[in-house]
Amino acid sequence: MSNQDSIQNFLNALYYGDVAFEGLVNGLRARSWTARLNATRALVKIGKPAVPALIDALRDDERAVWMLAATALVKIGKPGVPALLDALQHDEEAVRILVSGILVQIGTPEAVAGLKVASRSTNPSVRDTSEVALARLDRAKN
Repeated sequence: MSNQDSIQNFLNALYYGDVAFEGLVNGLRARSWTARLNATRALVKIGKPAVPALIDALRDDERAVWMLAATALVKIGKPGVPALLDALQHDEEAVRILVSGILVQIGTPEAVAGLKVASRSTNPSVRDTSEVALARLDRAKN
């Protein structure tokens, strides 16, 4: 995707609203980092309605897209917590680690409670990721 295409996606999203979330999420994959950052900022400004698209972006094959989506989700905060808690069950460890880090940064009581539940998971990788995240929270408090 060219820089011009990603700018057009951004403008379309502003004009068409919900229909253009896909265009903004595609902007996270643009070659230009400026275009990627602009798409991230736009998704943050949209807020809660953008959360499902950002959660989907956490599952992208490209790690840079995950990082941008994670940044946006941290900035959106509490509205993303339920979907992030679901994403703790993702097949890929890198996604689970990213999600647990997002939940730690959001730090709401709901996020902490969800991490505690996940720390009792029968999946050892989910359990371990959640326990590490909870340990980070404990260290931050002390």
